[in-house]
Amino acid sequence: MSMEKKFQVVFTEEEKRNLNAYLNGIEDILKDKAIQLTPEDCQYYGKLGPKTEGWAKEMYQDISNNQFLVPPFVNFQEWSVDEEAREILTNCEVSLTNLLQQVEDTNKRVGFDIVEACHSMYQHVRLMSIKNMPGFKAFFEKWKKHYMRRKTKSPSDSTSTSM
Repeated sequence: MSMEKKFQVVFTEEEKRNLNAYLNGIEDILKDKAIQLTPEDCQYYGKLGPKTEGWAKEMYQDISNNQFLVPPFVNFQEWSVDEEAREILTNCEVSLTNLLQQVEDTNKRVGFDIVEACHSMYQHVRLMSIKNMPGFKAFFEKWKKHYMRRKTKSPSDSTSTSM
């Protein structure tokens, strides 16, 4: 029984070490800078949306070029630090979000291959058990209580059903 391998991800030992080192490095850099908000905090602080962000950037640029506008109760130096931090964090967020999506998608695809291999093995052991081949029946009995064949179409088999 031959099983065609359609997808595979292989990491070298060096890549595994580097990946762990890079992830640890990112965590080390952000551990004292990044926070985790509670759901209530998230609701309170919200998110700087595109319209508000455009307005805030325009205002920051105007004030940068016209320092006389800054009142004594606004610390423009702190605002500048916040602007730089936001730019860095936004770039990190975009990169990490894209990477996370790719990692999740790749992990799903690898997981699918694992399940397909399990299905193939189960069918093989089942057939050998039916044929009373020595050593197969115990595994068949052990595995059959967990066996559930997924009935899904592959993405390439999907057809549009528009009316």
